[in-house]
Amino acid sequence: MMLGLAGAEIRRGIVRAFTAGPPPVATVELVGAVTAHLAGIPVALEIAGADMTAGALVLVVMFDEHNPLQAVVVAVYG
Repeated sequence: MMLGLAGAEIRRGIVRAFTAGPPPVATVELVGAVTAHLAGIPVALEIAGADMTAGALVLVVMFDEHNPLQAVVVAVYG
C-alpha cells in the first residue's frame, strides 16, 4: 500500500543546524515564519550531508501541520 501526499504541505525552509546521525536530522527555519524553528526533522537519506550546511535552502514536507515531528526534509535547492 502506497500512501499519498493528500493533506501534506510542502514548505520552504533554511537549514539552521544539521546532525549527520544516524539518523540524519536538521533544525529548519520555515520561510515566512521567523520564529518557527523545527528541530529534529528527519532528512531524506538521498541528501548528501555536505549539502546540509547552515543557510542552505530546503523543501520540507509536513504531513501534520500541528506536529512538526511529522515532517521530512526532501530536497536542497538554490
